[in-house]
Amino acid sequence: LRSDWKPNAPFVILIIALFRPESYREDVLSAQNITDENKRRLFFSDLGSAAESGWDFSARWFADNVSLTSIETTNIVPVDLNAFMCYNMHILGNLHRVVGNENKGTAWISQYIKFRDQFQKVFYVDNAKGWYDYNLRTQRHNTEFYASMAAPLFTQCYEPLSLLKADDLYNKLEELGVFNYIGGIPSSLQFGSTQQWDFPNGWSPLNHMMIEGLRKSDDPRMQQKAFILAQKWVLANLHVFENDQAMWEKYDVSSAKPRLGGGGEYNVQVRHHIG
Repeated sequence: LRSDWKPNAPFVILIIALFRPESYREDVLSAQNITDENKRRLFFSDLGSAAESGWDFSARWFADNVSLTSIETTNIVPVDLNAFMCYNMHILGNLHRVVGNENKGTAWISQYIKFRDQFQKVFYVDNAKGWYDYNLRTQRHNTEFYASMAAPLFTQCYEPLSLLKADDLYNKLEELGVFNYIGGIPSSLQFGSTQQWDFPNGWSPLNHMMIEGLRKSDDPRMQQKAFILAQKWVLANLHVFENDQAMWEKYDVSSAKPRLGGGGEYNVQVRHHIG
C-alpha cells in the first residue's frame, strides 16, 4: 500500500452478531465447533457480511482459501463494492446537473474525483497490474484472480489519462487464461473451495461487468474480446436452456458442453422454467 494512503476508504462491512435468519440451520452447523462466544459472534458476522456482499461464499473471504471456517470477510476491503460507490457518486453528480442542480452536481463530481484518486491508492497494485481486495489483518492485497477485478473497468473508476491500467489488466487476464473458457468467465480461479462463487461457476452479473468494462475501452482488442465473451455467454445459456428447458442462476463455464453450475450450501436455483 502506498505510504500516503490513509485508511478512510469506505469499508463495506456488515456488523451483526447473530446467525443469518435465512440460513439458521447452515450457520449453526458451521459454528458448532467454535466454543468461544466472541469468536462465534465474529464468525456469524463474517458469514452475514459475505452474504450481504453478494458473494456467499467464495475463497475470496477465506484466510486459507479453502474452508468456510476460516472466513474473515470483515477484515477485507472489497474492490468491487467500493468501485460501485465510486460509480454512484459519478451518476449522482450527472443526474443533479441534468435536472439543473448545478451546485449539488459539482459537489458530487468533486467527491467522485477525490474518491477515485483514493480508490487507486487503496486497491491498485502496480506489479500485479490490477485492482485487488485489501486485507486489514495481513495488510496485503489478495492478488489472486476474482472476477470482482472487473468492477473498476465496468464503473471506469480510474483517471481518463490512466487508460494504460485497463490495458495492463486486460493483458494480465489474458496471461491467466481467464478468457479461455467455453462458457464465459469463471468467478475465480480457486479450484478447491467447492463454493458457488468460485471456479468453475460463472454468474451473469460478473460476465456482464467484464463484457461492459471491456466494451467501454477505446482499445479495439478489448472491444473485440467483449464481443467474443458476450457471444460465449449467450450461446452457452441458450445451449443449456434448450437442453434443460430452464435458465439457471449460475453455469459451469469450464465444461466442454455448457451446463448448470453447482457448489455452495443449496441446490442450484432455476430462474425460468418452461413446462
